[in-house]
Amino acid sequence: MTKIPRFKLLFSLILLTTSYACNSPKEEKKVVKKLSFDSIIGIRYQEVKRRFSNGLSFNEMGFQQEPSWIIQFKSNDTVMAYSPQKKKMQPFFLMFDHGDVYNFANEYFRIKK
Repeated sequence: MTKIPRFKLLFSLILLTTSYACNSPKEEKKVVKKLSFDSIIGIRYQEVKRRFSNGLSFNEMGFQQEPSWIIQFKSNDTVMAYSPQKKKMQPFFLMFDHGDVYNFANEYFRIKK
């Protein structure tokens, strides 16, 4: 009885798994459709209310949520957001995440049409 070297056994296992992966049925890739912001470029939006998950502006300890966002779409990939520290609008890159979810300035938000 001959001994099969370990590397030959390992090589044959790798070859077997890669051949299976190459012949597996292909999944259809979903086409990701990013939204176009052309119709709202230049319009300034200001947050008017902010609520906790219970729907109220105050939590049980009395902390109040105050609106603070002022944003303006500069292009399809850039959002201008107001910085209270610098007292001016600053540009942020708008990143598409998934579905209707976008990210800018480390904040995620969902677009409602």
